[in-house]
Amino acid sequence: MNDRAIATQYSALWSAYGDALGFITELTDKKGLKWRTGLNRVDHTVKWQRRIGGRFGLVLDLPVGCYSDDTQLRLATARAINSNGRFDAESFAKIELTVWPSYALGAGRASKAAAANLGRGNVNWFSNFYETAQTSYLNSGGNGVAMRIQPHVWASADLRDYSGLAMEILRNGICTHGHPRALAGAVLHGWFLAETLRSRSI
Repeated sequence: MNDRAIATQYSALWSAYGDALGFITELTDKKGLKWRTGLNRVDHTVKWQRRIGGRFGLVLDLPVGCYSDDTQLRLATARAINSNGRFDAESFAKIELTVWPSYALGAGRASKAAAANLGRGNVNWFSNFYETAQTSYLNSGGNGVAMRIQPHVWASADLRDYSGLAMEILRNGICTHGHPRALAGAVLHGWFLAETLRSRSI
């Protein structure tokens, strides 16, 4: 295995581990952490509980290393990249994203609304202009795009091709988010990761 392949493998594994660790403590306080894990502090992955569906929803027992929608959509992006390194936006939007809500863990409002809207027959990856009471396509400026763009960097034939990388990331991003902050943040994240992978330094 060459150096680039090893670095890519580490990038994939560490991002999944970081997601699994962060998922445990996401959007909770010390009291919530104690309820979820029985611990006051978490510095490694552990089995834990998560309530799904609000205050009266189900309580799920999640195993050690369970990761969230961040890694789920990172894997979905990877599956939508062809052997030539090109991102198939149609497969990502109409197959990966429409199936993803059936197994999603911890997803944001915008990503869930986007996925639901893509299930409609007349909505394309480039025209997913959804609107709900909580969010809309043009106002969705969270990190729902940035957390799934690593596969574009991993698949890039030339880590110095910043414009080509930006186009792949933007094609992915506009499937779910329309706010410039979300798209610009994802592109910047991709460029930083490409430079880190190329130079092997932060």
